[in-house]
Amino acid sequence: MKVAAAPGVPFEGESSYHADYTAKKGETFLPMKVAAAAGVPFEGESSYHADYTAKKGEWFSPMKVAAAPGVPFEGESSYHADYTAKRGEAYSPMKVAAAPGVPFEGESSYHADYTAK
Repeated sequence: MKVAAAPGVPFEGESSYHADYTAKKGETFLPMKVAAAAGVPFEGESSYHADYTAKKGEWFSPMKVAAAPGVPFEGESSYHADYTAKRGEAYSPMKVAAAPGVPFEGESSYHADYTAK
């Protein structure tokens, strides 16, 4: 297999990539000017403090669980009444014929279909 080699003459044209994707002139980035802090401490109220005041929460108390009665249950649950056991057929595996004591003398379908080519 021949590998393509670069020609002996250098490329003097302009590639389509270079023609299509020219450098764009953008706006220059100027950092924000930081205001000089006054020597006097801030005495007003910030918008954060005014808008986000502390909210009163609601008290949480866990649900009370009913105590079990001292008498044992003598009824029938809805689960037991609705989902009764169904009688199905018992599974028994297929019976495989026992191999005879005589060796196989025929030709298998694999041997007949897939001969050496």
